[in-house]
Amino acid sequence: KKLEAQRNRLRYKMEVEYAYIERVKKVYTSRSRVYIYGAGKVAGIIFDLCVDSDIPINGFCVTELMSNVSRYKGLPVVQFDTLQDENTIILIGFFFFFEKKIERYIR
Repeated sequence: KKLEAQRNRLRYKMEVEYAYIERVKKVYTSRSRVYIYGAGKVAGIIFDLCVDSDIPINGFCVTELMSNVSRYKGLPVVQFDTLQDENTIILIGFFFFFEKKIERYIR
């Protein structure tokens, strides 16, 4: 049973990752500039998924640049509200307990 539970978790994880990447591919074009919101563990996971799926990432964006690193995974970290190019795609991944805070800021 333990092995079956592990397989089910792995299968679920793969399905979620596949669905996420497919959604990104639907909006991505060669003119897109792709940024990942955040510069932590979840952002790193999204970065790895994108790189493995040949989706180029231009950098990471955060709410408050002053309290964050300036580079992450070798790419620049910029302040969210400075991204104004209409071809910018911002990928968001977060733990559920941050959902409301992020939603308020984006609005």
